[in-house]
Amino acid sequence: MKHTAVFRAISVATITSLSLVAVATASVAAEANLILGVPEDVLTLPAGDGVRDTTTVQLTSNVETTVAVTIRPLGGGATVKTLDPVGLSGELLSASVEIPVNGLPAGRFELVATPTEGPEVFTEFLVGSGDPESISLSLSSNKIYTWSKATPRTTTATVFATDETEREVPFTGSVVAVVGGKTYTANVKSTTGATATAAIPASKLNPGTGRVTAHLKGTSTTVYTSDYSTLHVLQTAVTGVTLKSSVATVFPAKDGYNDTAKITVTPKTTTGKSFAATGKVTITRNGKTVKSWKLTAASAKTLTWDGKVKGKIVPGTYTVKVSLKGPEGGTKTTTKKIKVDKGKLVTKTKTVNLKAKSAMSKTFYRFDYDLLGQCAYDWYKKGDYVCAGLDLFDDPDFSLVAVGKFTVPSDVRSAQKYGGASATVTLGLSRLSGSGEWAYYNGAGGFREGKLKKGKHNLGKLKLPATTKTFDLVIGLHEYSMFAADTFSVKYTYKVMKR
Repeated sequence: MKHTAVFRAISVATITSLSLVAVATASVAAEANLILGVPEDVLTLPAGDGVRDTTTVQLTSNVETTVAVTIRPLGGGATVKTLDPVGLSGELLSASVEIPVNGLPAGRFELVATPTEGPEVFTEFLVGSGDPESISLSLSSNKIYTWSKATPRTTTATVFATDETEREVPFTGSVVAVVGGKTYTANVKSTTGATATAAIPASKLNPGTGRVTAHLKGTSTTVYTSDYSTLHVLQTAVTGVTLKSSVATVFPAKDGYNDTAKITVTPKTTTGKSFAATGKVTITRNGKTVKSWKLTAASAKTLTWDGKVKGKIVPGTYTVKVSLKGPEGGTKTTTKKIKVDKGKLVTKTKTVNLKAKSAMSKTFYRFDYDLLGQCAYDWYKKGDYVCAGLDLFDDPDFSLVAVGKFTVPSDVRSAQKYGGASATVTLGLSRLSGSGEWAYYNGAGGFREGKLKKGKHNLGKLKLPATTKTFDLVIGLHEYSMFAADTFSVKYTYKVMKR
């Protein structure tokens, strides 16, 4: 009995001591360090519409524990919602925590996780209002047409909206188009936050330029309005027409000068493109039509008029008129005056005889070794203009080059507008020793060249463009050569108008 009592006392003490050790050990093992992840997405009001009603956060612990989960405003404050506690056990010690939007207002919050033993942790999440505070509105085309055969006749408005979290949100509302004093409204709705569309037909509006806006509501009764998009409702119509003539005066004599007038009609349209149209171009004199053409399209067209009335030349002033009408809109007209002249071109000639020194310049260019080549007026009475060249040195072909110029007479210059003017230069050489070449030319690219010959000779006709006032002359001597020039004779061939 005595030994039994002592054993019992020892056993009780031992068990009590072991229990305290076990409790102490369990207390240390229960200290949890939690890791709370980032929410997968924001939440969006209202609850129950299926659009971001919940989001999840991953919760992980280093030991088994039970975690209390609450929601409070960002930065701290009273708990606004308590979620079911989460028990973490097993090998993974991890769980997904679902955050519902139900019962939460819009704003920024903290999800707080507190273990049985250990510090709390928290992560931020966002609840959007679901109101369409930012609205995007676009049109498939900002031009639509009222004509039944035109395209496009309808534009499609595409709308989507986001709340303050920049997430697309559901909405209901309307797209309103106001053009030409007329309003058309189309309802739009999105139950998932996806884009919504509305067709706007030109037939529901008047021609003109106007605006399209979207007016949307979300979770609240507040109506939000988008920025406007411009819409043009256009008729398929001619807005104007211009006339141009290739010449102001027609000379129908068929002499090559302004024999016909090319009349160009250029319409302006609402579409910027060609379409079926009806119209007419008429040429009248003293109220009587002498020529006409039909127009069947609103496109540029060039017409040719020979300037005659029933095959005859009738001088005077004529009126060209164009009238053109598209499928819609009014008729556009314009007029232009064209004159007819009975004049006919005839060819004339004029010869100008010159002393050689009056055409040749005192400037010349020496290319011999010692630069001793020379040109002079009345050189020892050997000729009116005399040049002598020596050896070849700086130039492989010429030992000396002389230059000159001819002035086109004023009556020839005034006739150059008729075309066909030309000049033929005849050079008279009294002496030629050795050989050389000469040329006359104009700045427009005309060029006549040939060999120097004793006596009188020319190089053929040089064409004179309408702006020619002067043309040039050059004479080049080969090695150890000389010439004595006495005269130049320039024959001009040109046309004048005879009435």
